[in-house]
Amino acid sequence: MKKTRGTAEWAYRCNPEGTSLATTAHLLEEFHFLWRSLHTTAGRKTPSVQHIEVGDTIHLYFSEGGVDSYISSYLVEQPADPAADDAPAVEAVRSGPLFEILVEAGYDKDSELGSFTGFRVKRDFYPKLVEQPPRWIGRNAIARVKR
Repeated sequence: MKKTRGTAEWAYRCNPEGTSLATTAHLLEEFHFLWRSLHTTAGRKTPSVQHIEVGDTIHLYFSEGGVDSYISSYLVEQPADPAADDAPAVEAVRSGPLFEILVEAGYDKDSELGSFTGFRVKRDFYPKLVEQPPRWIGRNAIARVKR
């Protein structure tokens, strides 16, 4: 796997259709994990997800009732079990306590890999705040922050 030097910033919009804010917060606090499927349901790699690198910042938003609320910012860390060579920051979760919690919470497995995927993260206590969140186009949940 290539070494990366992430400097990009991303905005990730979660919503209650996927899971609750409480479950997302639990995964972040307990496991330092932010779920996101690497592949679409049609089997193609999600472009924004595959381009996130170790060291990038993800600004997390939760959308409910048409209102996007900023939650916190996270730095992407090296995955313990990389999901794919061409997506160096995406981790595959195939077993263990985190796997069981993802099953219980109702998260979807990656359509191509058959495992859960996402990012290992740590909280960024001094993020460069996003003045205006990106415009979410269609069903896109992750968008690059332009500075």
